[in-house]
Amino acid sequence: LYPISIDFLDATLPVVRTPNDQDLTLYDLELLELRAIRDADFIVLHAPDGYVGLSGAFEMGYATAYRKPVFSTNCPRDEMLACQTTVIGSLSETLDLLQLTSS
Repeated sequence: LYPISIDFLDATLPVVRTPNDQDLTLYDLELLELRAIRDADFIVLHAPDGYVGLSGAFEMGYATAYRKPVFSTNCPRDEMLACQTTVIGSLSETLDLLQLTSS
């Protein structure tokens, strides 16, 4: 649901943006992300080398409150975030796991 593409403008900035959301305020961008989390069946977390920033942690808490499973190819370094994350090898593995739990 979000982001619509993974064509990020500059991943080195504190807030990662796509061409579709470059004109949004931070507040509106976060509302968009939270709505996508609420409407999603599951969440894929991007945690390079296990790093999860404050906004990622906030969004994980929101996902947890809505009982959305969180998957990542890297285990978060933070122990609390790690216990809320299922580490997977690939996106296709996520889909396989979700099909097993829905059967």
